[in-house]
Amino acid sequence: MRRQEYFTALEIAELAKRLDVSAMPQTKRRVQDLIVREGWASSPLSRVRSGRGGGHEYHFSLLPEFMVSAMIADEQKAQALADAKTAMVTQENALEKLASTSLSARQRMVMEARASIVNAVNQYYVGKGSTKGEAVAAVLEMTVSDIQLSKLAREANDRAGKVRTISRATLYEWLKLHKAGGVSALAPKATRDTHSFPEWFPKFMAYYARPQAPTITEALDNYKYDTRTNNPPSYDQVRRCLKKLDKSKGTQARFRGREGALAIKARHAYVVRDTSGLLPTSVYTADGKTFDAEVQHPIHGRPFRPEITSILDVATRVCVGWSIGLAENSDGVLDALRMSCMEYGIPAIFYVDRGPGFKNDKLDNDLTGFCARFGTTKMHSLPYNSQARGIIERFNGSVYNPMARKLPTYIGVDMDREARHKAFKITRKDIKTTGTSNLLLSWPDFIEQMKYEIKVYNDKAHAGLTIKDQSGRKVLQSPNEAWEKCVSDGFEAVGVHPGEADDLFRQYVRRRTNRAMVEIFTNSYFHIDLEAHHGTDILVGFDIHDGGKVWCREIDVVDGEERPGRLIAVAIFEGNKTRYVPLTAERAAMEKRTKARMGRLQNKMDEVEAEANPNRFLDQSANKPMEIINNSTGDNLLHDPVEAAPQTIGQGGAAKIQKRTIINGRPAFSDDASLAKWCCENEGEVTAMDRSLLRELLNSKSDREYLRLEGVDLEALRKLSQSVA
Repeated sequence: MRRQEYFTALEIAELAKRLDVSAMPQTKRRVQDLIVREGWASSPLSRVRSGRGGGHEYHFSLLPEFMVSAMIADEQKAQALADAKTAMVTQENALEKLASTSLSARQRMVMEARASIVNAVNQYYVGKGSTKGEAVAAVLEMTVSDIQLSKLAREANDRAGKVRTISRATLYEWLKLHKAGGVSALAPKATRDTHSFPEWFPKFMAYYARPQAPTITEALDNYKYDTRTNNPPSYDQVRRCLKKLDKSKGTQARFRGREGALAIKARHAYVVRDTSGLLPTSVYTADGKTFDAEVQHPIHGRPFRPEITSILDVATRVCVGWSIGLAENSDGVLDALRMSCMEYGIPAIFYVDRGPGFKNDKLDNDLTGFCARFGTTKMHSLPYNSQARGIIERFNGSVYNPMARKLPTYIGVDMDREARHKAFKITRKDIKTTGTSNLLLSWPDFIEQMKYEIKVYNDKAHAGLTIKDQSGRKVLQSPNEAWEKCVSDGFEAVGVHPGEADDLFRQYVRRRTNRAMVEIFTNSYFHIDLEAHHGTDILVGFDIHDGGKVWCREIDVVDGEERPGRLIAVAIFEGNKTRYVPLTAERAAMEKRTKARMGRLQNKMDEVEAEANPNRFLDQSANKPMEIINNSTGDNLLHDPVEAAPQTIGQGGAAKIQKRTIINGRPAFSDDASLAKWCCENEGEVTAMDRSLLRELLNSKSDREYLRLEGVDLEALRKLSQSVA
């Protein structure tokens, strides 16, 4: 089934409506607004539709992730229906040729008994040279006198009761059926209906097919309570219907609704992928795993679980690259990919899941992405299909899990709960008192242990690497031996030239030059050769560990596609911007992560404060506003306003009372809510000092709540505070 790759705005809206994706716009106008916001028109994946009508169309990869997943699921469903229809036709043809293969034991016994009696008639007819009628009469007489034929007659008649004789007409009918359809035509039809169910059964399944996995008794009790039926089914009736469901529709039908898509998938048939025809570097597969034990953090020394990224060569099972990070991100993937390409070779296919570490602009960008520069095709496994990457999944389980189990800080499911809790308490107590713990493996020791475990794996015989020796016996190879055998047979990997390695693995981003300078990570880099490229886009390469310089390249267009061009210059950090020292990409990422964590902690503190004092807003509104003492003369006003220190009302400190004098008709304010309302209504008279106070109020959660309760439009106030005086 060929997938449509490009869609117009109308087609995207109709597709979202058909797939019932509520998070996606479902009208042409709203889709066009989304296209403008996301900037799809400037993407190389946008093109003018050829043929009648014209208009722009966009590649499906520009769509949000959830929309692509819905499209894939719809295609899989359509393909499954087509496959099921084809399989049904094939099955019907097979049953016509050999209907007896689907018979029950009773049907087969009756069929064989009738076939024996028919054969007795034919043998008598041929052996005695009699007529067909004489043979039928003789066999009918023998079914009464002969013990063996009498037993066959009772089985062949397939009737209830003790007396089960065969009539002349029945025997003639069997002879006719056998002549027309063979032995299988003698089988009786099934007496039980295996495809229909009682009227109450679908309603009962609504109570049984739930993710809480209720028992039959629990589901039946809930069904009886809700329906209040006068004639409810019994437990045995339900059990028989479920057994009938297993036979007619498969055991998967019973668990549909009780288990998720991933668990149901484990009950279906699967395809074993043969890797015997692959060469090394044909396919690399990668996956990330959170280590199942705590080790010492390399920066602050506290316990944490590192994120490991591993890359395996599918043909030889060699672990060609790995990386350890403080958290899951794309930099760990790029570091592992760099190691793989440098030490073993550039892969033709990079087969990974759809996680953010493997699906990002650093890998996928047609201009600056690593895969485009390597000439590597990246392929993603389908959602809920980790079995397709079974090689890397087994590697994680056979290398990293045993390594984690050796440590006292192991936290896997098979770790004793008491021992795990004890280790947790000891490490936290040690960190609090001494700053370190003997139970925690240090970061350098952890890296050395990783190197050792991967070396052991690459040198250990692998069950999936079986070959035959000269005597024909099966011999297991290690991943390294499998790689060396391919090399000895003439295989040569596509490697990286040492002179190209530094630039090939450097990350590039598009930036616009301005007066011989480019900016990246709030740093400014200068080189006089960039002056000739003022106002144009260039590619800026950087080292995540060194912010002192960047590499600037032109953008060339080859066959309508943008490609990195010649090196313009190596621009040096120019220290007239925001920092005295250059900010590296690595440091910028760490600061971003730290700021996000501080924000989450502040939100948690605000929540705890709100839970501890839920009545503070009521206390604030109950207090009497402080009276403002104006000039004694009333009309003789001061030319310079004097603002008193903010006073706190109530416990929360939400309302800060300001003492103000009247200047040029400006009123005095008894509280912050009055000031905020006046500012919203008199935007032209708002001063810089007013905006500073408004920003201070908006930055406090308790102040925002106070203003909201007083009827202040917070969104208008926010825009006013951000405007320039």
